[in-house]
Amino acid sequence: MILLLLLGFSTGLSAQQIISINKDTGRAPYTYAGERLNMRRIGEVLESNPEAYGIYKKAKGTSFIANTLTGTGSLLFGNEIWNTLNKNNGQEFDAVLFVAGIAITGTGIAIAGGANKRLAQGIERYNLDYPPAPAGPETSLNLGVTTNGIGLVFSF
Repeated sequence: MILLLLLGFSTGLSAQQIISINKDTGRAPYTYAGERLNMRRIGEVLESNPEAYGIYKKAKGTSFIANTLTGTGSLLFGNEIWNTLNKNNGQEFDAVLFVAGIAITGTGIAIAGGANKRLAQGIERYNLDYPPAPAGPETSLNLGVTTNGIGLVFSF
């Protein structure tokens, strides 16, 4: 039993150092030791690696610019849609603001894609310092009912 605990602890220790990238989910795609990471927490983890942290800071700055552009553009074209749907406010539809809003939003989305790519590069750089744990023999402990009573199987 002590051997099982020691094996689990030693393999779990090296696996906790890696930030996992889950590309199948759109929400919280990064995990560290089973914990979902947001941008702030990613920064805290990457601080121990100066090169990865530098890439993270660039990604965070680019993300701020992208969010600002996307929000501003959305307000511009959203306001024009609102004015069109609510004719009672007396304002005319301004096609220039509408098109500018769409263009600014599109630019912000494109920049956000670059920021996400840069963030993934920073995390991959961080993970280079922590190679995955070697895939040693699996251990298992099974308890079940047999014809003679209770059976215990320990495989390693």
